[in-house]
Amino acid sequence: MAGLLFAGLGLALPQYVQAATIDITGWAWSQGGWISFSGPGYGVREDTVTGELSGFAWASNPGLGWISFNAADVAGCPPGSAECAPKVNPDTQVISGWARACAAFTDTNACIGTQDPNSGGWDGWIALSGTAKNGEPYGLTQKPGCAWGGFAWGSTNFGAISFSGTALDGSPYGVGGPPNDPTCTPDLTVSNVWQGSSSSLSAVVSNANVSTGAGFSNFFQYSLKSDGSDPKDLSPAVALGALPKGGTGTISLTHGFDPGTYYVRACADKSSRSDDGNIVESDDNNNCSQRWEEVVVTDTNQCTPGGVCESGPNCNGDTNAGRFNSRCECSATPPPDVSCRETVVPDIKIKAVPARVRKGTQSTITWSASNVETCSVTGPGLTGNLTNLPAPIAETSQTTTITSQSTYTISCNGGTESKTVVVNILPIPEEI
Repeated sequence: MAGLLFAGLGLALPQYVQAATIDITGWAWSQGGWISFSGPGYGVREDTVTGELSGFAWASNPGLGWISFNAADVAGCPPGSAECAPKVNPDTQVISGWARACAAFTDTNACIGTQDPNSGGWDGWIALSGTAKNGEPYGLTQKPGCAWGGFAWGSTNFGAISFSGTALDGSPYGVGGPPNDPTCTPDLTVSNVWQGSSSSLSAVVSNANVSTGAGFSNFFQYSLKSDGSDPKDLSPAVALGALPKGGTGTISLTHGFDPGTYYVRACADKSSRSDDGNIVESDDNNNCSQRWEEVVVTDTNQCTPGGVCESGPNCNGDTNAGRFNSRCECSATPPPDVSCRETVVPDIKIKAVPARVRKGTQSTITWSASNVETCSVTGPGLTGNLTNLPAPIAETSQTTTITSQSTYTISCNGGTESKTVVVNILPIPEEI
């Protein structure tokens, strides 16, 4: 009996030995610059069984450096997260969890420990999926061929991080696993997914057991739903000659799709869903691709793939230039909002109660700060570490004994913003 299978993602085929882990390679782009996922002595890896990610990426912008994808480094992620550890869901191919930039720590090589007091409150978290402030979902997915697509969010220093697109010089960039690894080989490949062009569908059929002895028919299907429900057959059927034991053959079909999203698979030894086939097999129920591959047909009335586009605006209305990809997604991200900080009014306060005292008595000094990064508080009699305090600073007080005229200062953003209060000594009345 023959055993017809589709060579590809998730199938344990006799002729392939799938790796337990694969290297994730390539480049992502953010407002903080390029992020490399592999290089000499570092890289990110994916466990192909559990989907768990591990290792380090490298941000080329000076001052950003290592980005950890290790579960131990992202434990204790922001509250409300469904899971902290970064991983690829083996069933849905959705990439979830968190990564973390080590530059947020005093020890930038360890990526754990004490947060750097000079980071301005930045915690280094990078969300691989989530919900934006406008309620729209965002995130990453692993596509056929192990290519990653979509956006992650890295807040202050990274902003939106694009994992595939076209650079300003017209060259493509992206992140993903090695497409020539059997783990990443899609059940079915598609090219030319443009409105008005015929898409080319291709799949590989593998015969695991004895020779089929004769040729047989094969066909492709599509569905409008990712689970493949309510499928439609594509015609005509595609003939394939006899396959020896361990042999493979490629079937292909061209089809013109209207703009939209489709899910496509191939089935062997059948000319349609109602056909029983003519090859006697060990298992007649494994003749179709394991996954429905997503096909997005671009409406060329919406954009010109590869054409110039603009990002959304930042808080000043500034935009960046980029290029449209095959899904009419713009590769550009908005400029960093750091250019808008001048519109935010610093709010720093310091007071003394009472502000006039008898020598040797006490006064309470109270301070607070918001809309700034770090502050230092100075003055005679104050105790504790009051240098480079991360803002915002809630109202804080210390009571101290005044022995002479005393000046207390709160200085923020390296001294560019400051407020001062002076405690004076009341004169001692003298009899005349």
